[in-house]
Amino acid sequence: MSSFIVLIVVWALFWKGVALWRAARRNSPGWFIALLIINTLGIFEIIYLLMTREQCSCGECEDCRSGGQSIFVTEEEQEEIEDEDEEDEEPQEEVVVVRRRSRRL
Repeated sequence: MSSFIVLIVVWALFWKGVALWRAARRNSPGWFIALLIINTLGIFEIIYLLMTREQCSCGECEDCRSGGQSIFVTEEEQEEIEDEDEEDEEPQEEVVVVRRRSRRL
């Protein structure tokens, strides 16, 4: 009986951790607090993760070929994503604003 309880606790903590991580990354304090307080043995957390799943449309990765998006990304995949993002960014012009004080007479 106690091993069953331990299994349930590990299950719930895993999904809660993943959902809290996603809410923090998305800068969603309301969802973060709700996920932290509400305990549903992972059901609420899984629903949140499915609702906020990011869809990839590159057509090249395993997730696109299988039709879904993986929750976890390896370090190599993350580096590739960051490299692609850096290539896509256009250099922005630097704007300098100079203010002059008006002289009082």
